[in-house]
Amino acid sequence: MAVASLILGRELASAQLTMQEAASQGLLRPLRPIEIPTSATFWSWQTSCPLPYDPCPDCTAYALPDGTGVLVDDREVLYPVFGRPAGSQLSGNGLLDNPPPDYGCGLWLELHIVASVAQVTLNNVVPGRTYNLWSSSDLTVPVASWAFETTRTASSSDPIVIPVQLQGRPPTLFFRASEVRDYAIQTRFDGVSATNVPGMACPDSMGAVGTDRFVELINGMIQVYTKGGILVTQDITDSFFHIRQGSTDYPTSGATDSRIFYDVSVTPHRWVACSVDENGSQYVLLAVSTGSSPDDLTDGWLRYLVPVGGALSAAGMDAYGIYLDRVTYLGTNQPSHAILAIRKSDLYSRTLTYNSVLIPSDPTVPVHYLQPACNFDSLGPAGYTFLLAKGAPSSGTPYRGAAIFYHRLYWDGSAARLPQNEAWIQLTSGPREYRNYYDLTDSPVSAPHYIPGGIGTMDVRAVGSDLMPRAGIKNGVLCFCHLVGLSGPSGTYTGDATGAAVDRSGVQWFRASADTVHGSLAYLEHGRIYDTAVASPLWYHFPSIAVNCAGDIVAGFSASNANSYVGAYYSWRPIGGLPSAYRLIRNGLGAYEDSRWGDYSVVVTDPTDNWSFWTVQEYADYPNPLNPNSWRTVIAQVRAQP
Repeated sequence: MAVASLILGRELASAQLTMQEAASQGLLRPLRPIEIPTSATFWSWQTSCPLPYDPCPDCTAYALPDGTGVLVDDREVLYPVFGRPAGSQLSGNGLLDNPPPDYGCGLWLELHIVASVAQVTLNNVVPGRTYNLWSSSDLTVPVASWAFETTRTASSSDPIVIPVQLQGRPPTLFFRASEVRDYAIQTRFDGVSATNVPGMACPDSMGAVGTDRFVELINGMIQVYTKGGILVTQDITDSFFHIRQGSTDYPTSGATDSRIFYDVSVTPHRWVACSVDENGSQYVLLAVSTGSSPDDLTDGWLRYLVPVGGALSAAGMDAYGIYLDRVTYLGTNQPSHAILAIRKSDLYSRTLTYNSVLIPSDPTVPVHYLQPACNFDSLGPAGYTFLLAKGAPSSGTPYRGAAIFYHRLYWDGSAARLPQNEAWIQLTSGPREYRNYYDLTDSPVSAPHYIPGGIGTMDVRAVGSDLMPRAGIKNGVLCFCHLVGLSGPSGTYTGDATGAAVDRSGVQWFRASADTVHGSLAYLEHGRIYDTAVASPLWYHFPSIAVNCAGDIVAGFSASNANSYVGAYYSWRPIGGLPSAYRLIRNGLGAYEDSRWGDYSVVVTDPTDNWSFWTVQEYADYPNPLNPNSWRTVIAQVRAQP
């Protein structure tokens, strides 16, 4: 049957038909709802996938005209074209022209049903790898809700055949397989510490990775490393961002709240960094590398001053622009936001052009941190950029955490605009509840951490449950996260608006389908990463996430409890699987008695393989005479063997 499924794919490719075109001509018909006949073969046709990714159950399924099989159209997953057979070409519809009979195309399934037994065959397995088999009677439920069937380890490259008894099972049943992946630390080295920038309370952990460099940019310092952790060069941020306008040198009081990106959408690749002259002019400071190397921190970067005031709360970018959120507060503490939309092509050509897009104030959405999405997918000339935010919690009975909202931004000639008279749009999740958490923003809840002879408290309310950098779009799916308060090991919150029942904090993450053509976000799924311990669980702080080409998520965060100093940790969640337990990056080394920590961290994917992750996290250092509240940052590469 492996040859039969490849022949089917070849016939569609040679006819230059998309799945939708084939369906319109009667060759295939879509199933809504999807039902598998009592005797059938199930194909998941993946066009060019060299790694054992999971078949995606969110894709459209088609029944063959003779009723003998079902084909899942997962081409929209946009698997990267690696390992394609020599001399082969992709046709216009994305299928492989004339694939050889033994061409694997990643993990895929066959399903043969005989009497009351389903023979589920896992094809293109890798010797030594372990696979989980899952089932569901409803493709509309999130993949995390699928039922676990069994685990098998491949002893050879031969297909794995798993018999499943169907007696007593629903008449409609679907199967998928996922590789059991373990994300381990490949590289780890210490970054900037409080010793480098004495008196700095919060580093605002931030960095970006390129083809052969990692750049860490925090409050007070920028450092360039090889991927092996060797320090190449460094500078203080005031010097790095320095620009003279007229008779004034900027920054006038110190560059803080920095962000940095590695832009792979242009040739040569560029590094883009921004900061704000926070306690002085509050103007934005921009630095853009002249090429793909960040090493020359003096002459290898262009500097710009954007003379618009307000705190810099977030940054994002896409194929056309760089988007900076400027926030000011009215007398009622109601935040007001304006997006600085900077034309990227002009910036790279040594010209600064931008416009300011005012976000209409809405008391029901008191946005502290507005997160523009970071999108390196291809984007049409009329494509949309998404601006994400969290609203206000509902303090009634039952208490509910805040909902997620978004605005849409598009380019009209040389200026970015919002659709006229459009309000915030709520991201709804249907039957799945994501608001059963406690909102930590401006709340009285404090997180515990160990200090000799007692318990310290960490104030998390300044950032709280606001969305964290950086919201990223990959292969048409938007992923983002924030910190949530929880009660008990169930991963939800049951209590009132005082937060008295909160006994741990965790990472809530989202996946949403991002239609940049029509400007809509559609909820796909959400989940939570937290410590499930009954007694003395870890509290997570300032999380960040990223997603790789397999759809796997890695989260990075600091964490502590009453028995431990603040350390650096990570966790991961394979696509369609369950989150891993937390794993240590660096132990906390001493007591941190200042109540302030953060204000954010970062996880990014490596552009060279689109598979491994890099993160910058903060942890408590040994106290020293110059700074009794000492911290360090750690940079780690986290990777699963493909």
